[in-house]
Amino acid sequence: MSTAGPARLTDERRPPAPESAECLHCGLPVRAGSRFAQDQFCCAGCRTVYQLIHEQGLDRYYDLKQCVIAPPAQLRRETWNWLQPLVDGSAKIGGENMRRLSLDIQGVHCAACVWLVEQLFRRHPAGRQIRINPALGTVDLIWEFADGDLVDFFAEVEHFGYRFGPPHKVAERNSRGLMIRMGICIAAAM
Repeated sequence: MSTAGPARLTDERRPPAPESAECLHCGLPVRAGSRFAQDQFCCAGCRTVYQLIHEQGLDRYYDLKQCVIAPPAQLRRETWNWLQPLVDGSAKIGGENMRRLSLDIQGVHCAACVWLVEQLFRRHPAGRQIRINPALGTVDLIWEFADGDLVDFFAEVEHFGYRFGPPHKVAERNSRGLMIRMGICIAAAM
């Protein structure tokens, strides 16, 4: 199997090009002229994951995954009114302007998505730390508000098809009763 380079797909693994340019991995639109458009990917993360899936013989992934992807919403700055109360109530880290936020994120479904959002975060001078849990659809981030606007980061990420929002998931409470019942069951099993 010959390749045109380490980042290029072989002709035998590349499916025929569709009429509309969609990423072969995630289905998002491929920007014309981007350095990944020639191989029909939206980013390096999707290209890498696509190659790994095929190299491992897991091609059926693409038959099983849902192929319909809703277009990202076109949001205006006024739609971020939910953010300020979260910032005001968030935990302060270090100085007055550094905060830890826990939010929901939609559209993150693979390692390529996580990589892309992390790279976009690292490009912002105000970004300090980010942790994404694609299984739960959550993101925890530490942001220095004196060094940049969080809305600019959100808008950039949403341009790639991901959407942030206030956390909707309620944290599970520890149940002392459950622990007691488990202890009794374990003791009885012994």
